[in-house]
Amino acid sequence: MNRSTLIYGALSCLVVIGIVLFFSTTHSEVLQILAAIPLVGALLAIPVQILRDEAAYQKTLMVEQYKHQNAIATSSHMAIVAFDRHVEFCEAYVSGVYGALYTLLRGGPNEEVLEDAGKLVDIREKYALWVTPSIEEALMPFEQAFRTIGANAYLVEAIRTDVSQADQRQEAIDKMYNTFAQVMGFASWAGKELTEDLAIRTLVGKVRAVLGVQALTDLRRTAIEKAHSSLN
Repeated sequence: MNRSTLIYGALSCLVVIGIVLFFSTTHSEVLQILAAIPLVGALLAIPVQILRDEAAYQKTLMVEQYKHQNAIATSSHMAIVAFDRHVEFCEAYVSGVYGALYTLLRGGPNEEVLEDAGKLVDIREKYALWVTPSIEEALMPFEQAFRTIGANAYLVEAIRTDVSQADQRQEAIDKMYNTFAQVMGFASWAGKELTEDLAIRTLVGKVRAVLGVQALTDLRRTAIEKAHSSLN
């Protein structure tokens, strides 16, 4: 017997008792009023309980619907395939990012990083079906940063001996090294504070966010903690 059945049973008993007392005390108006109190209370409580049960029922329906939708979203074949492709994309992309980082660490800002930027574009195109526009939008600034370094490095070498373009060459050098400093995560460059918006560690963090690595780790830790607590 569930809780609602017990409540309705108790209220029904109060109604019956109230009716019996009310009609058995017709000789006394005071006793009738006293007998009517539980009757009125029970009659008022019944619709309130009905509303509570309806709310609980609707909540149960919503929870079941959410569970059903969640099961479809996480357990369907397409969802599994999409997640697997996201994992493949993220692993390939991060590998390409660290390839660009190695190029920069090995030779400083140089035009070879243009090739690394091109590889990142190729990776995105390979997984274009599985990469959402929001993911592409988040990654584009980093690829552009690598291209900026490479293109300016190429320009610096191309006009090295042209005295008439000394100012343009210096501008390219400044832009190249400033972008390089941002990508490497320097706190400042040439006396100016830099943000971490283009830092490689920020990029890796964005890729982790695509997979929900932090959320999955937190869920796993919470599950382990609850299991450990139940054992104790």
